[in-house]
Amino acid sequence: MKNFLPVVLVCFLASACRKEGASPGNTSTGTGALTGAGVATKSSAISVLINNQPMLVTLINYNRSSGSFNFTAQNDLQKVDASCFYFYQQSWASYMYSDSINYSTRADTLSGWYTRRAQAYGEVYFDCCTAPLNGPEITGNYKGNFSLGKDSLVITGNFDLLFK
Repeated sequence: MKNFLPVVLVCFLASACRKEGASPGNTSTGTGALTGAGVATKSSAISVLINNQPMLVTLINYNRSSGSFNFTAQNDLQKVDASCFYFYQQSWASYMYSDSINYSTRADTLSGWYTRRAQAYGEVYFDCCTAPLNGPEITGNYKGNFSLGKDSLVITGNFDLLFK
């Protein structure tokens, strides 16, 4: 009986992490926009909460190259950028990498962006069994704490990005 449980657990994990159509050398880039109700096909999405208040996201950009992964969610006056780079110790179950989250604002659409980096660079986590450098769908969450003088700002969110 002791040997049966690990075998069942391994079979369950192997079937849950199966990646159909994934190719290890894929370096696709993509862009997507949030879709409205009634759309039959799945699309990419990024959620952004600033101090627990939702930010309206009107544009999503994301890119995956041979050694990095990044995404941007923005509207006319705010932008959140997350970057993951220096991937090492890659395995089917985990990745080691460096990450950084930036928050940018501007007064109007003609002004330049003022960018702040998250304290301790922020944190980006990929969901179990997603492969940020070669999987067809990349999902996870992120969090960054930002110091604004006496005040602080916390940005959190989720991402679900499709690569074809």
